[in-house]
Amino acid sequence: MQTDAEALELAIKPGVSRISANSGGNIFDNSGFGLYVLSEIGDRFGWFAIGSGRSRLIGNNGERVLEDFVFPGTFIGIQVFNRITNFSDVLSEIIRKGEKIAGVNGISNKASGASKVVKL
Repeated sequence: MQTDAEALELAIKPGVSRISANSGGNIFDNSGFGLYVLSEIGDRFGWFAIGSGRSRLIGNNGERVLEDFVFPGTFIGIQVFNRITNFSDVLSEIIRKGEKIAGVNGISNKASGASKVVKL
């Protein structure tokens, strides 16, 4: 990883995690889909932002903007403007799309059970 901007773009890709699914330190069954799912929900139904170090990435309505930004840490934010009807269907579609993208990119991770749980 060369820059904070590259790290942010990578962090929201499906199946990407700093902890391997097979590592002994993966006590939460981390599959690398959490930030991907949140960014997709924010992008489709409001906005999302993620930032770290010298960059931030903002997504809204299918458009993503990477900006210079200085923040001594890491943050994420999401705002949904309206209630999402059929949230289970939306979540399933996002995960299916993400698993397909991960597979194309050579990542064999499938979304964990925790990523698929709908609690309203």
